[in-house]
Amino acid sequence: MFQEEETEAMSGVEYRMPTPLNLDNLDEIYPQWKRFQASFNIFLLAAGLNKVTETRKAAIFLNCIGRSAQDLYFNTLKNPDKEKLEDIVEIFENYFKPKNNEIINTFHFNQRKQQDGENFDAFYSDLRKIAQNCNFESFFERMLRDRIIHGIQDSHVQQKLLEKKELTLEQTVDICRTSELSKEHIIMVLGTLEPLIMFDMYNLSILYLVGCAVVMFRFK
Repeated sequence: MFQEEETEAMSGVEYRMPTPLNLDNLDEIYPQWKRFQASFNIFLLAAGLNKVTETRKAAIFLNCIGRSAQDLYFNTLKNPDKEKLEDIVEIFENYFKPKNNEIINTFHFNQRKQQDGENFDAFYSDLRKIAQNCNFESFFERMLRDRIIHGIQDSHVQQKLLEKKELTLEQTVDICRTSELSKEHIIMVLGTLEPLIMFDMYNLSILYLVGCAVVMFRFK
């Protein structure tokens, strides 16, 4: 009966159903799950099934998801109080989404140092991203501040930060950024002056050679 209704809704046009989930490797299931979600939403819209009842949408979803995922849902995940499509999708999302490993993330955080050629903002942005998965909670800004001081590549800036008796994360970031901008400005100025310096050195060399020739001529 469902097949007849589906055919009628599609007005005789066949639409490709999403590929069922393969649960053989749950460690790599999340990308496959996200593709299934996107394909299912396209299928509902294309087949004209996006306006059917939530109960029927849920049934279509479970019909498409495949036998292994159906068994997982009915034997393990099903919640009798949550049987709408959005509820079922949320249940699968929470089950398939990779869980953060706080210990590994904290290890990576403590190992992170500014690399050669890496500007401060790139270093700071990546450090914040790692810290968000470390469960630092109320110590978030303090841990970031301390890691910046430990991982900053410029030893002069590091020493300047260590000399501060009180230092917030915001102050730490401002000092690092200001120092980097100052260094870049100096390099830019020196780059502008280099042709002039080279020209003056050339002139000095000519004058030196001329002077030597004059002295040699006088005492010849």
